[in-house]
Amino acid sequence: MYPDEVIDDYQDHPIRLPGERWGHIIHDHPCMANMQEELSQTLKDPEIIRKSTRPMGTARIYYKWFDNTVVGNKWVCVVAAFLEDGDAFVLTAYPSDRLKPGEEIWRKENR
Repeated sequence: MYPDEVIDDYQDHPIRLPGERWGHIIHDHPCMANMQEELSQTLKDPEIIRKSTRPMGTARIYYKWFDNTVVGNKWVCVVAAFLEDGDAFVLTAYPSDRLKPGEEIWRKENR
């Protein structure tokens, strides 16, 4: 269906983007179909990272602001799960007008 991909984040940690997850993302958020580069840039050069408030507890939400996306000026949010064995993979991604609740764990300087 869709090929698996690995994207190194801002700390050079490999984060998998399984084809199954990409299919889920574009099914639930069709506007993301043409925003795979923005997803990749969000992991590689985020502006803010928050811990998810979901019970899973190991998820991090990466945020990067983009002007002129297919849905206007938005934050691109990429939610990645980090497992105890060091594996990490993208759960979902979507555009948003605002940051979601969660403990901020990292912020890019000079935003």
